[in-house]
Amino acid sequence: MIKYLKTKAALILIMAIIVALCGSFVFLQINTINADAASDEISDAQDVKVGHITDTHYYPFRLGYYGNNIDTDSDDYFYNYITKTSSKLWLESEAIFDASIEKLENSDIDYLVLSGDVGQDGELMSHIDVANKLRKLQNKIRTNQGNDNFQIFVVMGNHDLYNPESWRFDNDNGQKTKFFYTTRMDISMIYAGLGYPNISNEDATNYYSGLTEVLPSGYEFTNSY
Repeated sequence: MIKYLKTKAALILIMAIIVALCGSFVFLQINTINADAASDEISDAQDVKVGHITDTHYYPFRLGYYGNNIDTDSDDYFYNYITKTSSKLWLESEAIFDASIEKLENSDIDYLVLSGDVGQDGELMSHIDVANKLRKLQNKIRTNQGNDNFQIFVVMGNHDLYNPESWRFDNDNGQKTKFFYTTRMDISMIYAGLGYPNISNEDATNYYSGLTEVLPSGYEFTNSY
């Protein structure tokens, strides 16, 4: 009787081991299938290329002073101000920005993100310049690459909005003078089509017609398509 019980216990133990091994095998098989499926999904996924430009501190060259008047004493004089109060490239920023976006015209990126600080110190004209240049770039890439889904997004930095240090420099004496800073409402209009809703040409005309003191003569708004 004792021998019979021992034999039966041994058989039960063997059967339990077999069942456990079968369960493990099924579990491994299921996980292998799931892993293969996930691998196929990853391999089928489309690569996305994102370009990133940041802290351009763009300052329109024409807002500076390039006359003959020299004032070595005043901290508000153009060259004194840009050398003593800041290490940023005031004179070069526009040319550097233009060269950077020119390199992107034939790129195959899917998205471009420009993060602030966008303008030097939130000058309205800085933002208008940058936005117009970016819409032109966006249109070119969409045309050149045949990618109508290409999109530029612009994100503001702490220097870009309501900045009391927005200056231009007087054409006669080179002294800094208050210039138009940029508000949130301005941003939504200026960066239309660049992560902000598109506006019609009529809306653009109405907005920019009120900025004749800011805009250079012959300024033309470039819309996004």
